[in-house]
Amino acid sequence: MPLGLVFHVTTPLQDSVGIITPSSLHYVATHRGSFVPDIDPKQHRFMIHGMVDRPLVFTMDDLKRLPYVTRVHFLECLGNRSGAKAKTVQDTHGLTSCSEWTGVLLSVLLKEARRASRRVLE
Repeated sequence: MPLGLVFHVTTPLQDSVGIITPSSLHYVATHRGSFVPDIDPKQHRFMIHGMVDRPLVFTMDDLKRLPYVTRVHFLECLGNRSGAKAKTVQDTHGLTSCSEWTGVLLSVLLKEARRASRRVLE
């Protein structure tokens, strides 16, 4: 079984304008066995099961009907390092991005499934 490739694509810092990194400029870091899935939103399902009272499966349309939040998060890969190989700012700081994320909080979905673990602790 192939292990996959390890590769990093850094954010082109010279192309950054403002604080939000456009998706097309966001850094990518993968490790052995990683791959970027090709997801069809119409076919995609998100399942919550295990230690819950009732397992649930959500479609993208289901998720879009739930309350959502938008937040800005700064991300930095642990791979950003200074060292003998790092000759430029791009080498030491290129695995950083600041993105605006919108979605349903996991806590909302877990409340829907009524976490069994909380019931056990009561």
